Amino acid sequence: MKKIFTLFTVLFLLTLTNTSFSQLSGTYTIPGSYATILAAITDLNTQGVSGHVTFNIAAGHVETGANYIINVTGPKPNATRTVTFQKSGSGANPLIQTTAAGL
Repeated sequence: MKKIFTLFTVLFLLTLTNTSFSQLSGTYTIPGSYATILAAITDLNTQGVSGHVTFNIAAGHVETGANYIINVTGPKPNATRTVTFQKSGSGANPLIQTTAAGL
């Protein structure tokens, strides 16, 4: 019984470690990969980057919020690990509207 408990403990710790340090790399969609621009920024700030990152924001996407601050605490973007937020598709540009808290 002790061996089974030890095995499950080791597997749990490996899973926890594996998901805790996954920096962003690749292309993500908003909405889609992330429900909001703020959710994408929060993940970017927390995880950092390991390669080029592109956030494609759907044309016409409207979001209301405040304090959209990019302050990456993990591996930071640089010339070989860029971060791009861009419009995806035809139509109106994405829009972030401020709330009273953001004034």
